[in-house]
Amino acid sequence: MLTEKLLITLTSTTCGFACWEAREEVCRCSCGGRNHGILRDGGEMPKRTCKIKGFWYELHAVGRSVYWECHDLRIAENGGTELGPDGHIKVYMDCRPGDSYHCKAAAPHQRKWPEVANLNLPYPYILWKRIKSPLAGGS
Repeated sequence: MLTEKLLITLTSTTCGFACWEAREEVCRCSCGGRNHGILRDGGEMPKRTCKIKGFWYELHAVGRSVYWECHDLRIAENGGTELGPDGHIKVYMDCRPGDSYHCKAAAPHQRKWPEVANLNLPYPYILWKRIKSPLAGGS
């Protein structure tokens, strides 16, 4: 019986097509080998992840109005109000590091991703949802 061994090196590098299509023999990304070769073997594409100012996020939505969706999701998470318990504004229009949802304009390399490119938007935005660190094995 032939067994394959997978060499894994945990890093804070986000998981992407190089891992999913197993272009390298050694997995060097944040998935810890979970997604290594998944597309090559006919599996489903994993969710994209990114690290923003030390916090891990996964792709939640792409579009032009996701900026407003981000704001609405953060208000809903805050009990339907923009105010915190002290009466001051808690939910800001601008995303801050560690927010549960973070919206950013798609970078040039992200505009090539199928989930972004297929929308044919001149200025696409990506809405990211905060997750536990994939390096800790959570999501």
